Amino acid sequence: MGRKVTVATCALNQWALDFEGNLQRILKSIEIAKNRGARYRLGPELEICGYGCWDHYYESDTLLHSFQVLAALLESPVTQDIICDVGMHTEEYLLPRMIQDLTKQETAPFGDAVLATWDTCIGSEICEELWTPHSPHIDMGLDGVEIITNASGSHHVLRKANTRVDLVTMATSKNGGIYLLANQKGCDGDRLYYDGCAMIAMNGSVFAQGSQFSLDDVEVLTATLDLEDVRSYRAEISSRNLAASRASPYPRVKVDFALSCHEDLLAPVSEPIEWKYHSPEEEISLGPACWLWDFLRRSQQGGFLLPLSGGVDSAATACLVYSMCCQVCKSVRSGNQEVLADVRTIVNQISYTPQDPRDLCGRILTTCYMASKNSSQETCTRARELAQQIGSHHISLNIDPAVKAVTGIFSLVTGKSPLFAAHGGSSRENLALQNVQARIRMVLAYLFAQLSLWSRGIRGGLLVLGSANVDESLLVAVSVEQCLAALFPAWYSCRRPRHLTTCVCALTWACCLLLHLLLSGACTQFFGEPSRHLCRTLWLVAAVLLAVLCCTMCGASLMLLLQVERGPQRPPPRGFPTLILLAVLLFLFCGLPFGIYWLSRNLLWHIPHYFYHFSFLTAAVYCAAKPVVYFCLGSAQGRRLPLRLVLQRALGDEAELGAVRETSRRGLVDIAA
Repeated sequence: MGRKVTVATCALNQWALDFEGNLQRILKSIEIAKNRGARYRLGPELEICGYGCWDHYYESDTLLHSFQVLAALLESPVTQDIICDVGMHTEEYLLPRMIQDLTKQETAPFGDAVLATWDTCIGSEICEELWTPHSPHIDMGLDGVEIITNASGSHHVLRKANTRVDLVTMATSKNGGIYLLANQKGCDGDRLYYDGCAMIAMNGSVFAQGSQFSLDDVEVLTATLDLEDVRSYRAEISSRNLAASRASPYPRVKVDFALSCHEDLLAPVSEPIEWKYHSPEEEISLGPACWLWDFLRRSQQGGFLLPLSGGVDSAATACLVYSMCCQVCKSVRSGNQEVLADVRTIVNQISYTPQDPRDLCGRILTTCYMASKNSSQETCTRARELAQQIGSHHISLNIDPAVKAVTGIFSLVTGKSPLFAAHGGSSRENLALQNVQARIRMVLAYLFAQLSLWSRGIRGGLLVLGSANVDESLLVAVSVEQCLAALFPAWYSCRRPRHLTTCVCALTWACCLLLHLLLSGACTQFFGEPSRHLCRTLWLVAAVLLAVLCCTMCGASLMLLLQVERGPQRPPPRGFPTLILLAVLLFLFCGLPFGIYWLSRNLLWHIPHYFYHFSFLTAAVYCAAKPVVYFCLGSAQGRRLPLRLVLQRALGDEAELGAVRETSRRGLVDIAA
């Protein structure tokens, strides 16, 4: 009997309830595995019916069609001479007649069991079981199971691939054995993206790596491994063998089949590889881009419409769409005919072949700048220039006529005209007018999404993309991290709590939410009749809180200044204490006046009218000066450096620059700011 086995695992882009399409992709993966010499093929979790069926799992039709696909697989000649592990939804022990006619058996055992072939033993765990403290592969390995499979449906989370690889390699490192991980691909019509990343590992090493962000619907990995390597590896671990002697045996289902061949002594085996990880920036760019492409092609729409405001949030969304276009062009150049067919369907041109991402972006993405009388020329220019850089079809329009029409109806009925706060209006008027502008922009976005292609003589509609800013309370967490790293570098490196950032963000958001809810309840009719006395009290509390935070910030900056001045070893970079002092002064004289104005206006304190313009001017100076501070902080002493390196020195992490000890000296200006 031989000892070398060729096994295959795969990542499939299965669609929920697309039974015919799922069947074809399963058969294609089995055929690829057989052509590569595999005798065992593992598929992802619920690959027959699709992963995101939700309530449809409870429908009898889902079970019926799943068994119909299973019957088609059993009948197909493609599934002969290979063990296929396919996933489907099931809830019964008695097999339906269509399966009984094919397998000549009436029931099938469901539960914990392993497959015993002529030459090895195969066990299976499902998705989440790999992540549990006492995974089934532990007991299976102790019971002599040599090949562990995992049909997974694991969605993408930033840096999650690192954890997957660590779990799989650690499982095979402690217990020995071969581990096959299969996974879903694509968005499956939901908000989640399944990122593939199938792998094959043995004895703590990876032998095959699947792509994490790929537009291929079917991806198959194969590896030829020697079972004797598993057996000798386990024999060397005495503690594992002692635990195996006390292990409870699993029920074995005997299979009249062998994964190895008789004459395989000279057959080459696969070599270990080094796992190639994506950087966090690449994951942020590629993950949402693949999700957007999957959602677009499944919706059968003509592209996207993005309201482009000139801000960072909408600009980031536009860059994600451009990243999607880059991925599509790359996939087409590599010969992916399915992607090419989808592109031609979306743009409604049967002869079109995308080569340039900008050209494809111009056909798929429509950006729209919706100006009002309060919009600046700068944001308009930024939106237009970004659209030119990525090649999108750009539209500029003015929403003031629509806003005037809506407010005109209100003025006609009530006889009063609301004003923005900048023109002397109250906070209630200001909020109402902001809501009118936002809702009109939303209505116009959906109008242009439905009819802009029609106006250009193109078939189909557009999907509307929205964007929003991340809560600026994250800056508090960043500042806390930087302050701790500078004041207590040894403690921060060795004993920093794992969830420090999460706790700080959660506490900050909770406090902000509580304060805003109290202010809404006391100062507006959000929860009922407003209380003027309570409203004034809460704003006083907010004023006290601002004063406390201001004093804390100044105190922390002073501590940092003393820490830098008195620190041993190397002297601080020239001018660093001056930069800290400058950042504090900038905040006190340029950043703080706007906060004072905002509190004074809500507390109805009398302040000169010119203070409004003065506070906005100083706030603008404060915001404009911060990049200069960062640039000066990141510049090397007496040398000219590239802008990228300067920004890395000011904002990057110490691992990239190889300067851990300088963190306490160079990364703290943002606290004082």
